[in-house]
Amino acid sequence: MAELTEEELAEMLRGLNPCVDAIQTAGSDVPDPSKGGSMTGPTADDTPPT
Repeated sequence: MAELTEEELAEMLRGLNPCVDAIQTAGSDVPDPSKGGSMTGPTADDTPPT
């Protein structure tokens, strides 16, 4: 990255904003297990489901 110009770095950072927004939006769709939502994946004790 040391070889990139300031303009190239600024363009890369501008491109990251939509990615961050998309991740935040997708994360808001995940149910909150503390509010009684259903959750798939590892169990409460971090052991994978069988």
